Amino acid sequence: MKIPNTTRGRPNGYTQTAWEAATAAESKWVRLEANESRTGYDVIEAETQWPDPEWPSETLDELVERAFNDRLITNLDHEVLLKLRGRE
Repeated sequence: MKIPNTTRGRPNGYTQTAWEAATAAESKWVRLEANESRTGYDVIEAETQWPDPEWPSETLDELVERAFNDRLITNLDHEVLLKLRGRE
């Protein structure tokens, strides 16, 4: 999220209300809905408050590795890049 800029006049309403939503989301499930007449977001609390999510124990890198199953381009000499350059 952008950090509200309070040094140049009036802060951006969308940025300001996004921060309010983030604060609310620390303790309950919410969603944002753009409100053009207010020039910001409406923070709407979910009708059902689900339990906290269960996060995987793997790191993001491990999840990406597992999802792509060794099909990652990790260097400039990768066969896919060579084909795109017409070198193979």
